[in-house]
Amino acid sequence: MTVYKRIEEDRKDFANDRALLSLLLSEICVDGKPMDDKAAVARLVQMRKVASRNVVLYAATNPAEATKESNFIKLIDDYLPYSVTAKEIINVLENLDLPYEMKSMGPLMKALKENFEIVDGNLVKQILTQQVTST
Repeated sequence: MTVYKRIEEDRKDFANDRALLSLLLSEICVDGKPMDDKAAVARLVQMRKVASRNVVLYAATNPAEATKESNFIKLIDDYLPYSVTAKEIINVLENLDLPYEMKSMGPLMKALKENFEIVDGNLVKQILTQQVTST
């Protein structure tokens, strides 16, 4: 089932999230027609990144809005494919015998994208600069 169809079906069942699901549906359409799954996932990833930035921005000034954005992220995550974890990134880094430095970013990202559909470049950067440990 396509991402669009999954969201459309869920919109029928989840009365509380109907408006947010409608928003997702509208965002993964072009000229009234659903995007293919690859483009739809890319758009959902973009929306998730914006919502993540909003959580950080609202955290100190508007906690209620930060909570809404966090809930929106959780909703988006329901429709995204599996995303690589910090532990998996570290395993790939070590298997490739690459150093923990930014010079490793290119080869590491290439290897990750071959094996995982969604790779968070910011998480990879944090690991390479040793700001994150395996989780």
